[in-house]
Amino acid sequence: MRFVSAVALAVVMLWVPVDGVAHRNEYRSGTPYLVSGTVDAEVTEFCDGFKAGYSTGYKQAKRTSIEPISPICPIQPIKRMGDPKSDFEHGYTLGLLKGTAAGRR
Repeated sequence: MRFVSAVALAVVMLWVPVDGVAHRNEYRSGTPYLVSGTVDAEVTEFCDGFKAGYSTGYKQAKRTSIEPISPICPIQPIKRMGDPKSDFEHGYTLGLLKGTAAGRR
């Protein structure tokens, strides 16, 4: 199984006109600001589970109690039949597999 590491944080840049009126040419002179949505809550649950699972798998494979440095959380794959319904458990399962493999190296 191959995992692709990527940053799972979604950030959107919006250009807002200075005077608040949406004219086509004014977007160039607008002020940029960052907007975050509800994706953060789902990503956080999955990534928290991934980090916990990675830590557990790594420590079991190495037979140590030293906390490993976990890698960047991957993008959550689409759930299949048999995958846990909870985002935390889904991340934990994937993290456990990756942590166990890293601990065996």
